[in-house]
Amino acid sequence: MSSIKPESTDSQRKLRPDEQALWELATKSVIRVDQTEETNNRSDLRQRQRSSYSGFAKHESKVRNDLFAPDQSAADDLAVHMDRKAYQRMQSGKLSPEGILDLHGLTVEQAHSELTRFIKTSYAARQRLLLVITGKGERRAEDDQSWQRPTGVLRRVVPQWLRTPPLSQVILQQSFAHQRHGGAGALYVYLRRQRKKPVANGK
Repeated sequence: MSSIKPESTDSQRKLRPDEQALWELATKSVIRVDQTEETNNRSDLRQRQRSSYSGFAKHESKVRNDLFAPDQSAADDLAVHMDRKAYQRMQSGKLSPEGILDLHGLTVEQAHSELTRFIKTSYAARQRLLLVITGKGERRAEDDQSWQRPTGVLRRVVPQWLRTPPLSQVILQQSFAHQRHGGAGALYVYLRRQRKKPVANGK
């Protein structure tokens, strides 16, 4: 490998022999870099960085979408607590709801209040099959990297409310509605039969 020599111009003086020897010694360990190889290495590094970021972004999106996705088992109770024939008729959309509550456009607080009132009033009226419309919510695009408030909130929380006292005490069954009644954007709520009040002695 040839040694590196200092460039000189007309305005520079020539090095003395002792200076030239010192220069040769100082530059003996210098390695000339191949510009093409260096460019390729930098390109490979950028490619690995882009691949790494892309993989992280996809993983982050999947975790977030899984976290915000509606729980398909939240409304569908796999155990049948009501009469099986009536359940099959309900699931096939052959039973008509006796009461309907549409929660579209309500806040979570308003929806909870309206649902509680609706269930309480329907139970007092001895109704059995109710339809609660929650809406499906907007589906988030896979490439959406924004951390916005998840959509379809009521679709997730309403089944939880129905499973929690005091509402759960008067509910026998809940499931997603048949397509003709709103499909996954609505819930069938089947109430327990209201117990008859005991007759007082002598009356």
